[in-house]
Amino acid sequence: MPAFINNTTPNFPNYRLGTAPVCDSTKVFPPILLTAVEQIDRPDDIPAAQISLYPNPSDGDLYIELFTFLGHDAEFELYDLQGRLVYSQGLSGQVGTERISLPILASGMYVFRVMKDGILVKADKVVLE
Repeated sequence: MPAFINNTTPNFPNYRLGTAPVCDSTKVFPPILLTAVEQIDRPDDIPAAQISLYPNPSDGDLYIELFTFLGHDAEFELYDLQGRLVYSQGLSGQVGTERISLPILASGMYVFRVMKDGILVKADKVVLE
């Protein structure tokens, strides 16, 4: 058990003599929160699309249902939790259901994004079993 001796330098790894208080608990850590998927503001000319992805959890065959017309430049992207793109597929952008057959991927949580002309339309999580 450590012994405490009066009038000595405190045993704090973040202690800086004469520059800050002993307790660093007032600092916010981490200073910037980074996530695997960036949030992009959607311009007013692209409405919030109503998109459903099922089943969730999935065995690798997903169905994406579009309730809003997106056009031919729509793209489905799948990212792992480290932010690496693991799968990408173009979408017809037509109202209706499309099948997405994923390659063999490790079980776990992934993030999918639907993009239209490089702008984020929908992002959410999906679990692969």
